[in-house]
Amino acid sequence: MLLDNENFLKRLEQLYQEKGEKGSVWITFKQYDEIWRKGMHRKGKDKIARKEDRQRKNQEGVPLMLLVRAKTDTEKISTKVLPEDVAYFQKVLHNAMLVSMVGKKRLR
Repeated sequence: MLLDNENFLKRLEQLYQEKGEKGSVWITFKQYDEIWRKGMHRKGKDKIARKEDRQRKNQEGVPLMLLVRAKTDTEKISTKVLPEDVAYFQKVLHNAMLVSMVGKKRLR
């Protein structure tokens, strides 16, 4: 489920509380290019064109959006972060993760 940044962070904190001592919350980060989102990258030539386009954009210094996903065994949530908001979002995400992990012991 795609959420805005604030709702994503609130829901992520709820997921951490729901999981408590048992369970995992997986977070992944990915560069996101909105142009290629309709599944065109699955075809052979389009895959090559997409790779070349991404390399060209990286050389030109065009900032890409950040796609953040969080997953538990029963739920998936995601959000898109604009390039200018990445630093603030990562700071807030870091704080949310630290608060949720205080007092938890690592299982061996």
